[in-house]
Amino acid sequence: MLKLEPFRAGVDDWGRAVSAFPEHHVFHTPAWLAYVAETQGGTPVLATLTDGRELSDTVRFARGSPENPMSRTGLVAKYDGCAALSVDASRAARALALLESLEEVPSVSTLMDVLRG
Repeated sequence: MLKLEPFRAGVDDWGRAVSAFPEHHVFHTPAWLAYVAETQGGTPVLATLTDGRELSDTVRFARGSPENPMSRTGLVAKYDGCAALSVDASRAARALALLESLEEVPSVSTLMDVLRG
């Protein structure tokens, strides 16, 4: 059974799901599920807990959409998870600081230098 952390399913969880069920021919991406949710009246979601209980709901608006915005904490956690796939934590933190003040950064090359290492 695939166990996702409560209230969080990030890049690592998605990768584990795809690896755990190779027999599935199609895995819908989070972006596709968000599109379906917003255009078809919602996406049904079913979670089976490790004790066997099932929780279900319909997601009308994807987290991060204007109707269901992410908190700063959630946004930073998502950034950290994605950034960890390419850069170390120190570079990710420096890049985030630059991104958050991008209007004051004299040149985007500063950000690119941090990301390239």
